[in-house]
Amino acid sequence: MGKLQRLASSKCERGGFVSKKKIYHRGAEDTEKKEPWVENERWVLEFSTEAEAIVYVWNNWCGDEEKNTVAADGIQTAIRQFPESSMLWTMFGELIQRIEVDEMYSQLQPDECFRKALAHDPHNSRAACDLGYWLDITDRLNDAQQAFEKSLELAPSPDALAGWLRVMAQLGFGESAREKAIEQFAAILYEPEVQEQLLENEQGIWDPIDESE
Repeated sequence: MGKLQRLASSKCERGGFVSKKKIYHRGAEDTEKKEPWVENERWVLEFSTEAEAIVYVWNNWCGDEEKNTVAADGIQTAIRQFPESSMLWTMFGELIQRIEVDEMYSQLQPDECFRKALAHDPHNSRAACDLGYWLDITDRLNDAQQAFEKSLELAPSPDALAGWLRVMAQLGFGESAREKAIEQFAAILYEPEVQEQLLENEQGIWDPIDESE
């Protein structure tokens, strides 16, 4: 079974307030109008604070594609306003995996977003965990291991532990990783996502693939 098929079969897959200004288009020029309805109108988001931007994106975050587009528009605006926000870069990396973004960010990869988040805040355990999952998905397992271990060092979470266990199984160290998890992460060992990952490892779902077969 290939990597993508194994990922698809695994259930261990994690992944309000705004000021608005109405802009109306007339030919090549944009002019502000007070009329309640004008054809070809669009909204331009303006956030007062980083926290306001984070709340807006979070409130519009859901599985619905159209609403995710709203969230993406919001976060792209927020990134332009707050380019050093570690949390916004983390959320952008999570969103960019699900929807298309505008031309300005079209070449940006999720791992670049997570690395930017960590550059702005080296203690962002969520960004390190997200980076680990993306590196796992793209078969950069050694780098994924390091990212998960960084996340676990910063703030142990079930997501990071489950991801680390999955990567270690793929690297051929599933059993030793299990023993380490029992010894060092007892507080989160019995969280559902961790137990599910341990079960998958026991079933051999994430055993290393023999390329010679």
